Amino acid sequence: MTPQNLNPMQQIGPIVIVDDDNDDIQVTTDAIKINYPESIVRSFSRAESFYEYLLNKSHDKPCLVFLDLNMPGRNGWDILNELKKNNDYRYIPIVMWTTSNSKNERIRSLDLGANCFITKPSMFEQISTVVFHAIELFCMETSKVSTRLQ
Repeated sequence: MTPQNLNPMQQIGPIVIVDDDNDDIQVTTDAIKINYPESIVRSFSRAESFYEYLLNKSHDKPCLVFLDLNMPGRNGWDILNELKKNNDYRYIPIVMWTTSNSKNERIRSLDLGANCFITKPSMFEQISTVVFHAIELFCMETSKVSTRLQ
């Protein structure tokens, strides 16, 4: 079974992408949409814009955030740290989604509370597969937990 064949019409989200590289935002969005065409995707090219979006509270909390590490201004660690300290947002799954493959950056991200640290693959098929598995792991499990709590 390929990722494209599993629950393709299931609506999930919002899934958030925070990345200062518009090409990376587009490729990640395409990978999400190829797996889940009905998904709700929000993207932000600045960490500050994402945090303001969360504070607005006029929309659903993300089921998953793909958070770039190296951005101008506030970086991914700054946002990750703020989210994990905030009781309203601490349980949102965060995937550090970066070009870095530094062991120290991986350790620091996980220590700060990231759910995983993924070095962005260079091939679209690999990106699509990684994104699919992240959604299956975090969004599907999140919705199952939410349903059980209601």
